[in-house]
Formats: sequence, C-alpha cells, structure tokens
Amino acid sequence: VTMPIEALCFAINAHKDQVRKNGSGCYISHPIRCVKILEEAGVVDPEVKAAAVLHDVPEDTPFKVPDVRARFGDRVARIVEQVTDDKELPPGVRKMLQVQHAGESDVEAQYVKTADTIDNLEDMCLCPPEGWNFERIQSYFMWKKLVMDRIVFAEDDQIAKNLKARFARALEGTIT
Repeated sequence: VTMPIEALCFAINAHKDQVRKNGSGCYISHPIRCVKILEEAGVVDPEVKAAAVLHDVPEDTPFKVPDVRARFGDRVARIVEQVTDDKELPPGVRKMLQVQHAGESDVEAQYVKTADTIDNLEDMCLCPPEGWNFERIQSYFMWKKLVMDRIVFAEDDQIAKNLKARFARALEGTIT
C-alpha cells in the first residue's frame, strides 16, 4: 500500500464524523480533491500527496502533528504542521497569521496550502456555506487572495504556475 493510500485511510477515520460547512457531503471529499488538484498541477511526490490528504487532521480531529509524524514520518508531519492553524487562537488572529506566514513555509507546504485554498474557493462557488451572504463570501475570497499573494514560488516552477493559474480561475468565481 502506498503512503498516500495509507494517509487517506488514516484521514477517513479521523474525519469520519465531519461534514463540510456547506453541508456538501462527507468531509473527506475536501482533502481528496486537494490531492487531485496537486496531481493535475504535476505533483508526483507521494509524501506531498500524503500531507495534502492529512492537512486538516491536526486542526479538526483528535489526532495532532505528533500522531502524523509517528505514522508518516518527519517530512509529511513538517508539511502538515506548516499548513495547520492553532485552533486555540481567535479566528481573526489565525487569519492574520496565515497572511503573515504564508511565504515562510517550504515549497511543498505552499503547494498544499494553494491546493487547499483552490478547493475551498471552488467548493464555495458551487455550494456556499449556509447563512453566508455575498459580502461574507467576498470577504473570504479577498482574505484568501491576501494569503496567496504572500506565497512566492520560483520562476521556473511549473507546478506552481499550474496552481497559480487555477487559483486565479477559482478567485474569479465570486469576486468578479
């Protein structure tokens, strides 16, 4: 069994009782779509794919980064840790910290963060969370743009170019 499949099984178990904020099915569909976005952009590294499928585990489940490290190793855990918010902080502080620290993480974590952002935007265009009006959705999109503007990839990084192009298309979904 490959690492991404083991990570998927772990994530399915960890997220088993969760649903997306918009009620669009079981939560695990989000990390699966993140892996698909990465693959479509050209990511082949199994540890990056494993990290993508595990990226919300420490924030949203009883399992934390040390659990990911014990099961999947230091590199996967480091990527996951770099895209994990501290849920003990207020939401506004977490948002500000995401903007401040977006460009400081490893390129692999930036790939995962970008795929996560793309999927969240695309999903929100298809099915916004219940109770979110246009202004709240637009505010979310603008915040995500601030985060993504801080991520700077190498000029010759084709994966990054593919991800940034898809991000731009996703961003157009609501802002325009």
